[in-house]
Amino acid sequence: MQTELAKQFSEERGATILEFVLVFPLLLVIVFGIVDVSLMLSTESILDEAVHRSVEQAVIMINLDLDVRHELSDSYSTRRLRLAREKVAQEGLGFLDRVRTIQTSLEEPDIQARAQLLPWNFTETTATANPEVTKVGLLVLRPGECGTLIRSSAVHCNRATLGTGTTAQAPIQAQKFLMERHPIKVIAAVEYQSYLPFLQGKILLAEAYAYRQAVPQGPFAAWEDPQLLDEGPPLATQPPERTPFPAPKMPEEEEFQCVVSWAKCLVEMQNSNVGAQLRPINEDVDGDGFCDCQ
Repeated sequence: MQTELAKQFSEERGATILEFVLVFPLLLVIVFGIVDVSLMLSTESILDEAVHRSVEQAVIMINLDLDVRHELSDSYSTRRLRLAREKVAQEGLGFLDRVRTIQTSLEEPDIQARAQLLPWNFTETTATANPEVTKVGLLVLRPGECGTLIRSSAVHCNRATLGTGTTAQAPIQAQKFLMERHPIKVIAAVEYQSYLPFLQGKILLAEAYAYRQAVPQGPFAAWEDPQLLDEGPPLATQPPERTPFPAPKMPEEEEFQCVVSWAKCLVEMQNSNVGAQLRPINEDVDGDGFCDCQ
């Protein structure tokens, strides 16, 4: 009897261990999968917030509608447009740097980072024969413009509302005319390193559109405008601080000096039987400012 019970208990224990060995890896994959997918969705949400912040800055940024197709790459208009793009992109990059979930360094990427911002190649259309190719983290596209994702060589354009594809010729209208009728696009890409093999190296894309608002156009502030920096003396990188006016000081009272009137003393000596002597004391000064004599 005891032998049969021991044999039955041994068989049940072996079955339990076998079931655990078969189910535990699957359970581990499910748990890691839930955590990993949650982190990936969180990263995608942060990237989406960054591009929305940049596009909100783009709709009110001055000099973003400059047409530089007939300008050289080092002209003031081209440099102002480049500065406007950098200020728009910096709005989103600054948010990513504060959150610290996505690695934003393009020159020295961190291979161990969970999420790495991918660079884009963008070429400004100017009259220069060989225009310079710019590497950016957040791509700011005006209507009709395109950029290339270096990681996958994929071309992304802002031509959805124009009805043309990536291989079509750029529109001939001026950017000011196009931006009144078509939106601005900001796009960013992140390479996500996952625990799961089928999500390893997945590229996350986030893009945002917005129509430009009517804002006054003109140069940037004096301490950052390219033309003013070249024409004038070196300016400070920050606006000058205002120094308060000093508090007014009341004039100090001068000590009264007694003035001796010898003529008055002689008259007093003649009218008096006793000799007069001078008393240069302030309390005895008469109304004319002369010392009294006795």
